[in-house]
Amino acid sequence: MQQSAQQLNVLKDNLSVGLHKIALQTPEALLFILLNEILYLKADGSYTYLHLENNTKLTFSKRLSEFAALEKTGIFMRIHYSHIINLNRIKKIKKGQSGQLTMDDTTELAISSKKRQALLEYAEKFKL
Repeated sequence: MQQSAQQLNVLKDNLSVGLHKIALQTPEALLFILLNEILYLKADGSYTYLHLENNTKLTFSKRLSEFAALEKTGIFMRIHYSHIINLNRIKKIKKGQSGQLTMDDTTELAISSKKRQALLEYAEKFKL
């Protein structure tokens, strides 16, 4: 838990000075990724897949909950137990009770019924 709080503080510090990047450790290197390049994160057991623009997918041996600090940026939202999305990369939210949205790369993701209202409230900011 201590490491998670420390990571959140680093992320907040970076955002406050205009650095919109995160550093993620892989077995081969320390990767620096622009937050806006991230489309969504997908959980698969104890692994998390980071889906980036240009059809790039990175695998991390961390649970999705370990990426929860991203939500504190205001750019990301957990919309399902298995997905955290970049709110800036949503292409479409389906009407009705379907509980799905489409990302910029045309991937369709499920929205949990508990998160649907929060997502629709966020979308209200952009309505004309």
